[in-house]
Amino acid sequence: KRAEAYEETEVIFYDVEDLLQAQKDLNDIVNENLIQVTVSDHLYGLVDSAEVKVELENHSETDAYQIEIIRNDTGKAIAEALALAPGKSCKTITLSEIMEYGDYECTAVVTALRDSKTVGTLEIETALHIAYLWALED
Repeated sequence: KRAEAYEETEVIFYDVEDLLQAQKDLNDIVNENLIQVTVSDHLYGLVDSAEVKVELENHSETDAYQIEIIRNDTGKAIAEALALAPGKSCKTITLSEIMEYGDYECTAVVTALRDSKTVGTLEIETALHIAYLWALED
């Protein structure tokens, strides 16, 4: 009715179905290529032990992930790179060498592999904490 009141008004309708389909296709591509991983913010180990508690989870249904945790101060890996198949997780890693008491800033480098080919890499900040175990007093 408004257009009838103003003769100079022209109403134009656009078919945006192609645009909506292109957006859906783009969203599908992005979702297929997301690196869906959990890397714990803090890793915990004990002085004189090579075992470290971690939380590493691969939430992808299709991609395998290779995870390597690198010390920021030395640029060296704290443990051997870990391969996680789709849907798998890991709760402990073994250090390459026993570390002294302290806190170590690290970066987890996650490489996504599809059909044995690298499809993406993600870097996640984390920290390794090495401490002594104190006996609980009664």
